[in-house]
Amino acid sequence: MFYIIADQALINLFIEEFRPDSLGDYYLWFALLTLMMSIGLPRQVAAFSSGYLLGTGYGTLFATLAASIACLFTFVAARFIFHRSLSKRFPKQLSNFSAFFTHDVLIKAFIIRLIPAGSNFLTNVLAGTAKAPLFPYLSGSMLGFIPQMIVFSMLGSGINVGSKQQIVISICLLLVAAGLTGYLYRSGKLNIMNKKA
Repeated sequence: MFYIIADQALINLFIEEFRPDSLGDYYLWFALLTLMMSIGLPRQVAAFSSGYLLGTGYGTLFATLAASIACLFTFVAARFIFHRSLSKRFPKQLSNFSAFFTHDVLIKAFIIRLIPAGSNFLTNVLAGTAKAPLFPYLSGSMLGFIPQMIVFSMLGSGINVGSKQQIVISICLLLVAAGLTGYLYRSGKLNIMNKKA
């Protein structure tokens, strides 16, 4: 959390220096955030910046849409540009990832996004290279982005979200992710049992 806020101070200075004045400026800011997230900017930084600039509600919407489009760009680039080279370099890992995204793609993408750790960029690259179904992957990702986007937009807009509240929110998200993972595991076992029967 600290490193995001520390880096954010520089971003806030940039925002104050070049604060959008017109609709065209906001489009430019949206395009810049989308481009930066598509090449690795953490979505939490984008949400914090958007909250600082637009407030919690609009900041959450702004950052979530930008993150979703960035997800799409990285996914498509990985599928059509990096697929061949990564498949040759990491065949076993991509085979496992492809198998993982064979069923329940929306729920699995949602779970991955709820977990506060991990690289958004790397996940998109792997999913695109493994040829996960685009629409359920993107839908699950977009829904999974929302909780953290709300929290970081609140922080950016100046709403005091204490460390205890952040811990509680993180634990709740992990519990939801664990519950959905358990559901997928049980449903997977049932499918296996049905096939054996």
